[in-house]
Amino acid sequence: MNRIRILVPVAAALLGGCGGSPADQPTGTLDVGQQGTAPPRTAWYLRIETTDAKPIVEHTYPNAPIALTQDLAVGNYRVISWNRPCSDACPASGDNGLGPLSQVCGAPVTVTKGTRVSATVVINTDGTCSVRVN
Repeated sequence: MNRIRILVPVAAALLGGCGGSPADQPTGTLDVGQQGTAPPRTAWYLRIETTDAKPIVEHTYPNAPIALTQDLAVGNYRVISWNRPCSDACPASGDNGLGPLSQVCGAPVTVTKGTRVSATVVINTDGTCSVRVN
């Protein structure tokens, strides 16, 4: 019985390390910014996800321009942005006062080792958007 108590944590520690740590993987950097001014009373969101829709990072921008710098493992991703109207002042967190999803835009990006890729969420005055990869 004592051997099992010792072997289980040791096996878990050894198996948990399989595949290397994320720090060992080659990385690149993704910079995302905004062009245009968001219409009043809209909360904007930004999500970086893998091509199979696994979220990497997601941020809300209720009262500030979209701006993100993220180191990512080498690979293919999607940059997705959307907005939701606010009934009054946009909340800093939570859904209170937010309307339904209004507009969605996105584009694929490829991150390569040691490089910096830029994407811009272009917001039009009517609240429509597109994502431009530079």
